[in-house]
Amino acid sequence: MKVLYLSWLVSFFLHEYVAGDVLSIAAKKALLKTHNDHRRRLAKGEELNKENKNMPKAANMMKMFYNKNLEKKADEWLKKCQFARVPGVEGGQNLYMVSSAMEQGAFEADGR
Repeated sequence: MKVLYLSWLVSFFLHEYVAGDVLSIAAKKALLKTHNDHRRRLAKGEELNKENKNMPKAANMMKMFYNKNLEKKADEWLKKCQFARVPGVEGGQNLYMVSSAMEQGAFEADGR
């Protein structure tokens, strides 16, 4: 359920961004806070795995910070409309694709 919510949250903010609306400072803070809250719970061993058991504690889970340079690179890459990782960017990158049918399924699975 948490994964569905987080996926929906990310897709909502990305949809707002792709639709031409620049993310507000409040939206950026909300997205970052939600991400860091999940990371903090995982680091403390409070998140459950698929067997409903606590995941192991993290040894070195650092807090995430917003990076305007990465935002600029992501914006430039997004405008190319390529479903691939951004070349020349160090660190982890996640690719995520969603369609309106997938979003509807996520809402139905979440009971909304």
